[in-house]
Amino acid sequence: MEIYGKWIFIHYTDICNKAMKEKAGFSTVELLVAIAIFIIIIAIPFEMFIKTLKTTTQQYEISKSSLEKLPTSEILTRDIETAGVGLPFKVNSNIYYEVNSGVSLHLYTSFKPSSFNNSPSGVPKAIDGNVDSSSGYSYLVLRSSMFGLNKTANHWTYIFYDNKTGTEKLNIWNNNSVSNYNNLKQNDEVIILDAASREIKGTSLFFKITKDASLSDRDTTNYGLPNLPQGNYLVYGISDKNDVAAPFNRVDYALYDEQNSNPLCAQGTHTLGKILFNNNSSGSISKYPILRCVADFEVWFGLDNNTNSIAWTQDLTSLSALKVREQLKRVVVLILIQNGQYDRNYTYPYSHIFVGDSSLGIGHEFYFNKHGFLLTGTKSYKHYRWKLLEFIVKPMNLEGD
Repeated sequence: MEIYGKWIFIHYTDICNKAMKEKAGFSTVELLVAIAIFIIIIAIPFEMFIKTLKTTTQQYEISKSSLEKLPTSEILTRDIETAGVGLPFKVNSNIYYEVNSGVSLHLYTSFKPSSFNNSPSGVPKAIDGNVDSSSGYSYLVLRSSMFGLNKTANHWTYIFYDNKTGTEKLNIWNNNSVSNYNNLKQNDEVIILDAASREIKGTSLFFKITKDASLSDRDTTNYGLPNLPQGNYLVYGISDKNDVAAPFNRVDYALYDEQNSNPLCAQGTHTLGKILFNNNSSGSISKYPILRCVADFEVWFGLDNNTNSIAWTQDLTSLSALKVREQLKRVVVLILIQNGQYDRNYTYPYSHIFVGDSSLGIGHEFYFNKHGFLLTGTKSYKHYRWKLLEFIVKPMNLEGD
């Protein structure tokens, strides 16, 4: 019994010890291994999430940059297409004033806005411009009655001879017409052009409209307009200011640096500005940023000089207003811009980029080291993506004699 009991006791004790060991859980080593495996399992999708987040952020910034460029495309295209609207072809003995020679914008070209003045008595050129020999940046000049930042710049109509009454009548756009917004308004400063010759007409350079256009009144003299010989005339609104200086409005495009540079832009980039001639007796200007982080801005002009192909140039300064109207067929604007933000994990593979259009035979290599870009370090140009924007525009309002 003792032996049997002892055997039973010992056997029972061994079973209990074995069961207790089985219920003791993981050892420290096993626990550490389990934790390590768990961390690895968690880390893999987390790392993928971080990479995806970075990629998404980069793509967002690139997409954002692309969206921001859309308005610029619309503004530039519209301005070039409407250059020439309402411009006189003959100014006779009239004297007008343009940009004051003392105005300077600290532009990234050697040109001043006054360098392109056609005043005091020259025939205004619808489109003008040149390229700076040292920087390679272009300066673009556009003239039109429509470029003012006021409603008057969109007002226009015509004067016609009424056979029934034997008098000149002012056209009034019908209230139900989409052209109604073109109707003249009180205090509009306007110019009058002969419809055929585009010669400035009237006893003075500008005339102030004395009341809003009304369908019940087509008598030109009731609007402050002069008595004119029998004929057809165009009337263009210029401004609603009392000190209008030129028979047109003007905008220039050039690169400059803002006072507080955008920290998201690479060093060496600039701001493309739209420079508005305020058309007043002081000859002042205002500038508005339309595109930031620009590395290069170039404009090419395609001329038809009676050959079988277009001749390309970046300099229109030697052409007269008439030659520009007759020969200018295409304007190509090239803008090299930073695409997205700084990315330390990205390396731009080249030291230069072709700014041009090989199919047109225009352009050249743009070298970053010649334009103030950092070549090494975390802020090097190599940590940014670069994109070339190209706008090919046909001027729509360059009418020859």
